[in-house]
Amino acid sequence: MFLYWVFIKSLNKETITRRKHLLFNIGLYVAMLTLILGNVARTSNAVWTDINMEMSSSRAFGEFLNSVEPYRDAIIVPEPDFLLESLPYYAKNRIYLPREHRFGTTVSWTTEANYRLSLGELLSVARGIKTLYGQSVLIVLGHWHLDIGMLTNTSLARRNIHLTKVFRGMPMSLWISTTVYGDEKYRVYTIR
Repeated sequence: MFLYWVFIKSLNKETITRRKHLLFNIGLYVAMLTLILGNVARTSNAVWTDINMEMSSSRAFGEFLNSVEPYRDAIIVPEPDFLLESLPYYAKNRIYLPREHRFGTTVSWTTEANYRLSLGELLSVARGIKTLYGQSVLIVLGHWHLDIGMLTNTSLARRNIHLTKVFRGMPMSLWISTTVYGDEKYRVYTIR
């Protein structure tokens, strides 16, 4: 494509014959068609996956929030915060963005946001929100490398905070759906 563009820009309209112009157009359109069909063939699996598989847990989580009475008006505290930008399409729960210290539905990506946020700080923020607003608070963790069981026994026990897992994607068993193909998978905990 780039070479065709350079060739077109370098040509003087008067120096090209009608036959060369026809051959040039045929070559250009064949190259374009080959490029487009090649990309369609390469992306067919991605398109098929996107159409037929669940790419996010947000819809299932929204249905869970709407169907379970204690969590219908719970405040959601996500980490990382961008994972739940699609949740407002499925549930009306307020979302508190702990890195930005504000309620919102979209992440700002500013330098004023807290770049480093420990699990202890996240729990302190969630507990403060629960105390301040008197509502259930659900912590949504998208970091799969964290071992909550291990953290509960050490740092969480010292803070006298007990987390209970309440959601992992599938409404039937309340555990994460292994059929979610995208990266919007998370675990949801409530503070007791």
